[in-house]
Amino acid sequence: MGANTSHEPDAGPAEAPLLLKRALPAHTPLLIFGDSWAEGNSELTSGPLAGVRGWPSQLAEQLRLRVEGNFARGQSASSSLMLQLEAAKASLSHPIWSECLVIVHSGGNDFIGAEKNYNPFAQGNFWIPHVTFGFRKKALEVLSNLEAFLKALADLGCQNFLVSDLPFTSVVPALQMARLARVNKRGRWMSQEMEKMLKDIRDFFRHEGRELQIGHVREAELLNFLIGSLGSCCARCGFFVSDLFHPSTELHGHMAEVIASTVKVEHCSKKDCKETCSGENNELINQSPAKTQSTGSFSIC
Repeated sequence: MGANTSHEPDAGPAEAPLLLKRALPAHTPLLIFGDSWAEGNSELTSGPLAGVRGWPSQLAEQLRLRVEGNFARGQSASSSLMLQLEAAKASLSHPIWSECLVIVHSGGNDFIGAEKNYNPFAQGNFWIPHVTFGFRKKALEVLSNLEAFLKALADLGCQNFLVSDLPFTSVVPALQMARLARVNKRGRWMSQEMEKMLKDIRDFFRHEGRELQIGHVREAELLNFLIGSLGSCCARCGFFVSDLFHPSTELHGHMAEVIASTVKVEHCSKKDCKETCSGENNELINQSPAKTQSTGSFSIC
């Protein structure tokens, strides 16, 4: 396969400073919040996302963690995260906040007015500036919502988090034309701002005497790593559902494998489990949809 010339990824995947350094206990409960990239659609029977299993659910399987609740909802904006939290409080039979791993994937819908069916003429939903000259203003609003949500979870006792970037990269077929709006550059900027925000949260609670683990899942980099070297848009389309924006179950699975290799779980006893759960599994690099020319280590947390 030829080198990719259709997008503007970083020169190579960079290691992030935020890691889950402490191993998770066996059978750690998992809580999932966010949008359609995290939503559980395995029982959905119609529509583009019918049967699609997102990477958070597949990550739980690979790490042998139990999903205590998936409260992510398609088309939801970051401003609705607090409503998802209220739904979690109402549905959980007993408080598990201090025990759980929380996955958050939210913010993309804020830029396209998805909660009001993408209608730019709906009240308060004129979203066109959000993807053009008003991108940074909207991005900072999203980050503020995420910060408030994460602090609310931490106040409940949560200690372990995986927080995802937004998939702002033109390797996503539906975002090819967004190169004209500098989607790759803007995605990298927002990832850097998210990293700063997550560090600020860690520092804030450290001063309160608590050591939070917040892993930063650099999703755009992860997508670039897995399928970026597929030079043509058509070659990448097979890894997405019919809307050409949401990953297929297969691509979500590859994403989950890479993320699983960065998270340690105490219950690993068998060799194959240990390789998956303790960051020693490099098999995906050889099995990924598009094996990159460089097989150096890649960390997305």
